[in-house]
Amino acid sequence: MPRQIELTLPAMHPAQLEVFNCPARYRVLSKGRRFGGSMLGAIEAVACASQRGQVWYVCPSFPMATERWTELCILARQYPETTILEGPRSITFPGGGKITVKSAHEPNSLRGSGLDLIVLDEAAYIQDLLKLFGEVLLPTLLDRKGRALFISSPNGLNAFRTLFVRGLDPLKPSWESFTFGTASNPYVSTDDVAAMRSEMTEMQAMQELDAQFVDFNGSVFRRLNEVCVLKPQRGPQAEHVYTMGIDWGRSGDYTAISVFDSTSRQQAYLDRFTDTAWAMQRNRIKALYRYWEPERVIAESNSIGGPNIEALQAEGIRVKPFATTAQSKPLLIEAMALAIERGALGEQDGVLLLDNPVQLAELQAYAMERLASGRFTYNAPAGQHDDTVIATALSLHGARSTGPMFAFVNLGRGSSPNSRPGPDVYNPATKTKMSPAQLAAWNQKMNHDCDTDSDNAQYWQPGRIR
Repeated sequence: MPRQIELTLPAMHPAQLEVFNCPARYRVLSKGRRFGGSMLGAIEAVACASQRGQVWYVCPSFPMATERWTELCILARQYPETTILEGPRSITFPGGGKITVKSAHEPNSLRGSGLDLIVLDEAAYIQDLLKLFGEVLLPTLLDRKGRALFISSPNGLNAFRTLFVRGLDPLKPSWESFTFGTASNPYVSTDDVAAMRSEMTEMQAMQELDAQFVDFNGSVFRRLNEVCVLKPQRGPQAEHVYTMGIDWGRSGDYTAISVFDSTSRQQAYLDRFTDTAWAMQRNRIKALYRYWEPERVIAESNSIGGPNIEALQAEGIRVKPFATTAQSKPLLIEAMALAIERGALGEQDGVLLLDNPVQLAELQAYAMERLASGRFTYNAPAGQHDDTVIATALSLHGARSTGPMFAFVNLGRGSSPNSRPGPDVYNPATKTKMSPAQLAAWNQKMNHDCDTDSDNAQYWQPGRIR
């Protein structure tokens, strides 16, 4: 008779224990980030395999499967005579119990013999989850009356939610569902949860922290009527710092220019035009640049933006290009959505926008779609425009990127702040003179931040002559 293994597993917090001790055959856990779901899954797998059970641990992708394999090996190595095979990613315990780590990326590899337990980690991100479980995995549980544990953060209203609803149905007694947010983990401080929440929109926090199912296939910006209330500023305000965002368009599309007052956190100006020659557009931008004297100008560089940015730079306009990609656009839009929500709440780092009917309509129509991978895409509906949305988001991005105001200094083309004496440079916030070392450090930062010709960009300080 095989000897019994004394099991010493990591201590579980009360919410993990509630799921662990539930007798239901199929358990579905909707959990917040950092709840400890993967650790719970690993403990379940080791506990079952150490009692001669056959276990599969299934992840959405190979990289995630590699991470879970490493964690399972750490737990398994505390038991003597355990055999760990890296190739098939299997852990065999004395008595014949076994854990195999699998990826759902290749569904055909998940057809096999009888199992006692399947753990599906981050199940909401497994493609064709319902089909995979019903047609491929469920048959492997039948002959041994095996169990399944679905663990995941929500991912919109997809198949994971369908399984979650089964656990709420009193007519399905073999199913049980649980919802535990990040705060249910006593090892995560309330301050850390609050800090994470402050960096998310309300809908994101509901999903990622509170483990709620949220329909993200809808409008992006909320409470706009409380934020889009301003009239354009009559002109630049003394001691205020401005940034400018530019989204390009010409025939059949629009160029939009947004000026943002980063001192008051308010949009100051918005312009939008079409069917205008590029040279005339640049002249208009130069006139606005001279009028508002923005500390930073950020322009979309995709396609037609690149040549226009180079032309502006050649005429002395310090423009920072912004390449809109699948990675950069969500960050840009989500930051503005968060700032708008905070503005509606009257928080210090919120924003207020102009009461402009075109901009309001574009913001209201702007939509997000959550892909199967869990990533978001943001776009205007087909046939509509998003020029003011992007221009405003870029001007706000510029406001977040600005540094402290310094007096304007140009030490000359190709010169160095340490090569010859130059005019004194003061920080108006502290009324103290900058040393050559401080000036050199600032110039190094500006050269890193600005994608302009290196000679022209070198040794320019943001701000206006006082």
